[in-house]
Amino acid sequence: MEVRFVNHEDKGIDLNTDEVILQYHEFFDYSWDSCIKNNKILDFTRNTATIPITVAVVPETQERYFEILEELYQITESDILSKQMGRLYVGGGYMQCYISGVKKIDIYNNIPLQIQHLTIVTDYPFWMKEKKYSYRKYDGTPEQYEYLDYNYDYNYDLTPRSAAEYLLNEHYAACSFKMVIYGPVESPRIEIKGHLYEIVTTLTDYEYVVLDSRNRTIYQVNRLGGVKNIYNSQNKESYVFEKIPAGRNLVNWNRKFGFDITLYEERSEPAWT
Repeated sequence: MEVRFVNHEDKGIDLNTDEVILQYHEFFDYSWDSCIKNNKILDFTRNTATIPITVAVVPETQERYFEILEELYQITESDILSKQMGRLYVGGGYMQCYISGVKKIDIYNNIPLQIQHLTIVTDYPFWMKEKKYSYRKYDGTPEQYEYLDYNYDYNYDLTPRSAAEYLLNEHYAACSFKMVIYGPVESPRIEIKGHLYEIVTTLTDYEYVVLDSRNRTIYQVNRLGGVKNIYNSQNKESYVFEKIPAGRNLVNWNRKFGFDITLYEERSEPAWT
């Protein structure tokens, strides 16, 4: 099982290798809190969670032993001091969290072997996978648009002449998302399965808007990298943070601008495959 912790500075360390062996974890344990009123269950919530894991640091040399211990300390302590979560990856998903504590047991003096009991804490105890979908603007010509930098290649053409106006959410539940809308465009409007997402703003060339439904934020980035909070520019008559429904969703827009949508598939435990 692949287990890796990556801090907010994108510096990571593997926690299940020949040198750092994962001995114990509770990744697959979870619990929902029930909200009860008048002896009726009204809802379920999850707030903070603490997950213990144990690793054995067992490199072949004393030099490498100290390198691993220092690396693990600096990577995890950096998140604590900056108050920015890292990510714990298990398999293909991740949880945003801190490694907030460690209890060390040295088995033998002067031998490079140490047991570390790590404490993981999070205020959002869900395992996530990201899936990104890209939709390009169309002006009646088949040329690609170089101003959009898409991370994935698709085996279909995202133009009005294809079936690319659908977004397939393969998760078993509705998903939170991040939407990035690229200029130039005036007050972009996007409908997904009949629900309207609209931001009343003006984007010029190389500007873009980021709408984050998990954090309930909307901000605009100009061509120089300056960031502006435009939360109040949302269409107040249609909830712009509405999750994307599961299944095949029809996507409608005027095709005069491009945008990306990243879906966040959330689970209470890591996927078994």
